[in-house]
Amino acid sequence: MDIEMTAEQVADLGKRWGNAYLSSLPVDELLDNYDRRQKILAQLKPQEILSQFKPQERLTGLKPQELDELEDYFEKRKQKREN
Repeated sequence: MDIEMTAEQVADLGKRWGNAYLSSLPVDELLDNYDRRQKILAQLKPQEILSQFKPQERLTGLKPQELDELEDYFEKRKQKREN
């Protein structure tokens, strides 16, 4: 029996099988597929890390354009609160 499938159908089926297989693995076995650095980074949440720094320290390293974008964002928030 031949089954004809589109590329999208094959991709969808692959995702389903992959999800079914991965969900059956114990966490330790699943994490064995990642290197140590990836495991550590997966545990970190940006908001938890950033909360350890003062606001000025959080902005260190931003490009002038990024600082301008932040200024625009804060200005819009301020205007929104005033309305």
